[in-house]
Amino acid sequence: MEMPLSFYVKKMCPNDIDASKKLKECEKVVMKLKFEEAIAVPEHQRRPITDSIDFHSIDVEPQYSGARIEGDVVTLDFVKKMMDDFKNQKCLHKRYAFQIVLQTREMLKALPSLVDINVPDGKHFTVCGILVYHIFVQTKSRTPEKNLCT
Repeated sequence: MEMPLSFYVKKMCPNDIDASKKLKECEKVVMKLKFEEAIAVPEHQRRPITDSIDFHSIDVEPQYSGARIEGDVVTLDFVKKMMDDFKNQKCLHKRYAFQIVLQTREMLKALPSLVDINVPDGKHFTVCGILVYHIFVQTKSRTPEKNLCT
């Protein structure tokens, strides 16, 4: 039977506090490596988490009173209701959050990463890095003419 490393450290350096601390650090690293190895998935078997989420299978409780997506299409009415809900500190149901994220991901995957745009004379185009509700409120960007882009 093989003796644990701690046995040898204590035998060789019985009163060395520094050796005991270093042994504990090494044991933590070894445990971390063993854990990572145990949960590792081979590269060829890895797939995005988005491939395993089916938002259709998530039930919306009858008592949920927030914005609802009817069918698979996010409508302007839904977005307006969702914005009003957020303004009133209400949460979006996780089914709809997943649906928005997954459908947006699919839509963006089909688009090029960069696009050229033409801005007519006398018009302007505002680019915002993060779309937050208060941007809509501050810029009154609820119409396409305002050209708010995220």
